[in-house]
Amino acid sequence: MEAKLQDADRRKDEFLALLSHELRNPLAPIRTGLELIRISGDAPESVRRVRPMMERQIGQMVRLIDDLLDVSRIASGKIVLQRTPTSLTELVQGAIEAQRAAIDAAKIELTVDWPEQDCVLDVDPTRFVQVLSNVLHNASKFTPAGGTIRCRIETRLGEVPEAAIAITDTGVGISGHLLPRVFELFLSTKPGSTGVGLALAQRIVEEHDGTIAIHSSADTGTTVSISLPNSPRIAGVP
Repeated sequence: MEAKLQDADRRKDEFLALLSHELRNPLAPIRTGLELIRISGDAPESVRRVRPMMERQIGQMVRLIDDLLDVSRIASGKIVLQRTPTSLTELVQGAIEAQRAAIDAAKIELTVDWPEQDCVLDVDPTRFVQVLSNVLHNASKFTPAGGTIRCRIETRLGEVPEAAIAITDTGVGISGHLLPRVFELFLSTKPGSTGVGLALAQRIVEEHDGTIAIHSSADTGTTVSISLPNSPRIAGVP
C-alpha cells in the first residue's frame, strides 16, 4: 500500500512538472505573434497571418488548465453530468470541429465512417464531446505528418442497443507493459502526455454506463473504442 502511495505521489509530481513546462511552451509563440502585430502597426495582413497560430496555442493552454482542474474533480468524485437527449452524429461532429484546426495543422488525414442510421443518446453533451475531443487530440498529437486518423461510428440495435465509436490512429503507440495501467491518473504513457486525459475519459464514460478500451502497440498506432447504451425509449427504436 505504501509503495502504491509513493508511486502515485511521484506521478503527481511528474505531472505538475510537465504541466508547468507545457504551460510555458505556448507563451513564447503567443508573445512573438503579439510583437509581430505591434511591429506591423496592427496591419490586417499580419493579424491574419499570426492569428491561427495564436489561437492554437491559446487552445493548448486552455486544455492544459482544464486538465489541472479536472484532476481535483476526479480525485473528489465531483464529476456531475447534465444529461440531455443528444444526436450521436452531433456529438462526433462537435468533437471533430473542436480538433479540426489541430489535425489540419499536423497534416493528418481524418476519415469518418458515419452510421447508416443515427441515434440519440442520453448523455451530458459537453462532457461526452470532451471525451471524444481528448481522444482526437491525443491521436493528432502523437501521429506524424502524413499519418491518418479514422473514426468509425456504429449503432447496434441488438438485445442491448448501443452506440460504438472507434478512433484509430497510425501514430506512436503505447508500450505493452503500460497498457494494463493506461487509465491510471498521472500515468504518462507517451512523452509529453499529462496522464490525465484517459483517466478522465474513463470516469466520464463509466458515469454514462458505458465502456472504454484501448488497443495499441508501439508499431501500429492506437485504437480507442467507446460504447454507450442507446435507450430505445429515447432513440425511438421499436
